[in-house]
Amino acid sequence: MLGVVLVGVGNALFHVGAGAHVLRRSAQRAAEGGVFVAPGALGIFAGVWLGSHGVSCRAVVVGLLAAAFCVVLWSLPLERGDERSSPEPVITDGRRGALPPLLLAAVCLLSSVVVRSVAGGAVNGAWRVIDPGLLVWLAVAAFAGKAAGGFAADRLGWARTSAVALLVAAPLLSVWIGSAGAAVLGMLLLQSTMPVTLKATHLVLPSRPGLAFGLPCLALLLGGLLGLAPLPALASAPGLFTGLLLSGALIVAGLRLLEPTRAAGGEVQNAPEA
Repeated sequence: MLGVVLVGVGNALFHVGAGAHVLRRSAQRAAEGGVFVAPGALGIFAGVWLGSHGVSCRAVVVGLLAAAFCVVLWSLPLERGDERSSPEPVITDGRRGALPPLLLAAVCLLSSVVVRSVAGGAVNGAWRVIDPGLLVWLAVAAFAGKAAGGFAADRLGWARTSAVALLVAAPLLSVWIGSAGAAVLGMLLLQSTMPVTLKATHLVLPSRPGLAFGLPCLALLLGGLLGLAPLPALASAPGLFTGLLLSGALIVAGLRLLEPTRAAGGEVQNAPEA
């Protein structure tokens, strides 16, 4: 039990610390956050597969952790220099009393993450029973969606890209969830919206990048817990279809509330298209 607790705490500290650094360095772009978290989809699958098959790879894990620790130590002086030379942005919507719109935007964005977490868990759970071999392709699709979604959103517009992705994913992951191709494509589209919600949450809390990274992670956890609850309506085809459409609407609403018209000292530079 102690080992599990230590691993969990270490994982949380790494994600918040490294994620905060990525968010600070990504300016107004969603791409960097997506690239940072994308390998986690492959790591989770590999860990579950190795554990369920009784494969011991402790030496490899320890070696990777030691290498990662060395990389972190090497990057610390650079990060301190970046923090001194790059002050945190202060973003507002240019109106008196901007907190309520920003708070509502955060609620919309995080609620969208919860809904998508439930949907992703339902898809993986369904195929774990139907065809366990497809889980590797679902993991690859999640990796590709997270890695590419931010680049697509930065180029085509955050709200537009997210809305279209979830609009297409809704029937793929509900009506045609029994089709392997539909499930893989739907998973890719579902995960492609993650970089947008991650970076948009940072825009709500521009001076708290660690908290901004941790909140979507908490929303993912809450969605996973809901998926484990005995609520069959959430995993049904109508439930998934409605939930994914709702998730898209929540993202668009959150981004509209986040449209900044002014920042402290002048216009917002390179504001993401919403």
